[in-house]
Amino acid sequence: MSLMALMINFWKTARNIKDISDVMVPDISLIEVMQLLSDGNVNSTVIINDVEKLIIERQKNHLRGYWRRVKDDSSIPSNYDFHAYGSYSQMVNWMKTLAKRYSFVQLISIGKTHENRSIIGLEVP
Repeated sequence: MSLMALMINFWKTARNIKDISDVMVPDISLIEVMQLLSDGNVNSTVIINDVEKLIIERQKNHLRGYWRRVKDDSSIPSNYDFHAYGSYSQMVNWMKTLAKRYSFVQLISIGKTHENRSIIGLEVP
């Protein structure tokens, strides 16, 4: 099997013979890559067993922390449900609350509707 077919993704390439390379190898190629390294007397260690799982877990932890901070901030209406469709007036009221609470958040108009009403948004530098 060719190296391209093994789908190896080099994260860090060794600069000299005693240096370390970091590579990501898909599950379907792992046994063959480990065998090739062993046949070449190259020491190898699996550091992260499942990169996708690690990324998903980190994203979940980040979101948990975000929602915990939002819920802890009593000045922000925590009853705004981001997972359900809210009315335009509910969204505007929530954005106005954010703009009042945080000095770096600005309420802006990004244009007009066909009914000539302002389309409100938030600008966060």
